[in-house]
Amino acid sequence: ETDDGTSTLSIRHAELTDKGVYTAKATNAVGEVEAKTTLNIAGVKPILTTDLDATLQATKGESMTIKLSATGTPKPEVVWTRGNDDLVPNDRIQVTAPTTEGDDTYTLTILNVQPEDQGDYSAKITNVGGSFKSKKCKVAVTKSPAFAAKPTTQEVKQGETAVFQTKIDGYPVPKVTWLLNGKPLTPKEGAQVELNAATGDAKLSIPKVDLQQHSGIVTCRLENPHGTQEETARLDILAAPLITTQLPKQEETVSGKDVTLRV
Repeated sequence: ETDDGTSTLSIRHAELTDKGVYTAKATNAVGEVEAKTTLNIAGVKPILTTDLDATLQATKGESMTIKLSATGTPKPEVVWTRGNDDLVPNDRIQVTAPTTEGDDTYTLTILNVQPEDQGDYSAKITNVGGSFKSKKCKVAVTKSPAFAAKPTTQEVKQGETAVFQTKIDGYPVPKVTWLLNGKPLTPKEGAQVELNAATGDAKLSIPKVDLQQHSGIVTCRLENPHGTQEETARLDILAAPLITTQLPKQEETVSGKDVTLRV
């Protein structure tokens, strides 16, 4: 009570249990008087009961989910962010919030995860009582090497160009190595190798194929930090007949005897 007769009741960090009817009663020798007021608690600021995990490894092409738990009155609203950008729900980005009493879990799910989904994710939790941000969850996207389309056996005429094509997947983008009968093919051997990292299209061209030099098994090997994958195909070279031993210009024999000619 102050010198001017003012009496004050202060409640620090008011909670729902503090709501109700409060009565101030003044008494002296002459009598007493009282005043009443009702205290309503409009809201309780959010409390984070389970924060985000610090890291998450997601697989390219699959789905990922991060979640947290928060309480408050009324139930808090959660806005998810990646970096400094708020995430807007769409066909690929899905968010859920508690719908039943006792449920306090909020989730963010991203379908068909892609490399551009990597980054720092966080959430802003808000109600009338206040707001705060969760800690960050660093999401890394990976995928073991895989073949979306495999190389197939090729039949090529001698002297023409053999072409093997495949479609690859994986993140980081796999290193592609082509081998012929177990030995790497490089430009030094005349091979031409192409890779479109954006589409995953990989191509091997072997110009002027030779029956003796190039027939056999072609292997496509994929490698990244998360694994290795291989597929094989045959290279069959079609060559016209070749006479390596010439017939004699003239052969004489006696009538009635056997004659043998070899090539």
